[in-house]
Amino acid sequence: MSDRTTDHMRGLVTDGRAKDAALLMMRLALGWIFVYHGAGKLFGYAQQGGLSGTKDYFAYLHIQPAGGWALVAGIVEFGGGICMIAGLFARIAGALLFAEMIVAFFVANFTCCMLPSPDSKAGDGAQINIALAALAIGVALLGPGSWSLGRMVEERRGAGTQQNA
Repeated sequence: MSDRTTDHMRGLVTDGRAKDAALLMMRLALGWIFVYHGAGKLFGYAQQGGLSGTKDYFAYLHIQPAGGWALVAGIVEFGGGICMIAGLFARIAGALLFAEMIVAFFVANFTCCMLPSPDSKAGDGAQINIALAALAIGVALLGPGSWSLGRMVEERRGAGTQQNA
């Protein structure tokens, strides 16, 4: 690489734009995935079973009370996905989504030995749960980044506090 390109890359890293861009991409990907699956759990979107189908699946996995946990999972995924996309309450959403993916790993996929088994209803295998958990905890630990509505709210709140002082 040329010196000019190297200097440009160094500038992206040192002023935080690379981190903000990475966090934005993480949030958007996580948000889309979780809104999609949460909508399926809650509303039956995209040929998913809605609350009734999710309840049946949770009962199949011996998660009780199946209906209550189906509702919780749908709300965490759908609401957490929206929070991720917007960058509002992203740390809380990231922690909740991380916890949900860890539970999914152990309850639905652990017996698959990291690969989907033909008789499993959890056809994606455990790799997806691990990857989503890692991304979610990354956002929980690092925050939403500068390119988020959460940061805009913080900045407005700070500006309002300064004006009142």
